[in-house]
Amino acid sequence: MKLTNKKRVSVIVESVFRDKVLQSLEEVGVSGYTIYSEISGKGQHGVRGDHGDIGILKNVEIVSIMSADVAEAALEKLNLMLDQGIVMIVHVVEAQVIRRDHFN
Repeated sequence: MKLTNKKRVSVIVESVFRDKVLQSLEEVGVSGYTIYSEISGKGQHGVRGDHGDIGILKNVEIVSIMSADVAEAALEKLNLMLDQGIVMIVHVVEAQVIRRDHFN
């Protein structure tokens, strides 16, 4: 079986910015994504999630598999959002997929 190299891009952001992130990803050609709701944890900005905070502070994680070219364009868009003051965690992991044509 032959595997194809792709990028797995994960964005953790406050749920209020979810649609803005999705729009940016779709503008650069991301063909699909998975959204994990109500992500909780603790980091530089304190505790978030299942700790009694109000709904607007809840985080979501948006995960997508894409080609290196699309990932580069997506990261540029996400970096612009960071420059606008939208707090998010973005990480990229090398991934290998079985169905190479399934992901842009």
